[in-house]
Amino acid sequence: MSDIVMSLLDKIEKLQKKPESYRKKLLVMLMVVFMSTIVFIWFSTINFSPDASEEWAQKSGMNYAPFSILKEAAKESVLKIKSSFNDAINQFKK
Repeated sequence: MSDIVMSLLDKIEKLQKKPESYRKKLLVMLMVVFMSTIVFIWFSTINFSPDASEEWAQKSGMNYAPFSILKEAAKESVLKIKSSFNDAINQFKK
């Protein structure tokens, strides 16, 4: 474990010695990667089939107002992600 920490600290020190422009480019690239991952996870939890959307609207009694649909889809996505994280945490606790 200490080898991993030391290796990480060495990489951080090397990064600190690099020019600021390099560090900024690296930051932008990492932000793009992380945000793309988050957006991908978000879109993967949304069901885009028209039949499912119509069924969902009838069950929830909602109309087809775009923002209300987006709001409800976001709520469902957050609940699914929370559930996934809770399941993963519970597996580690066992």
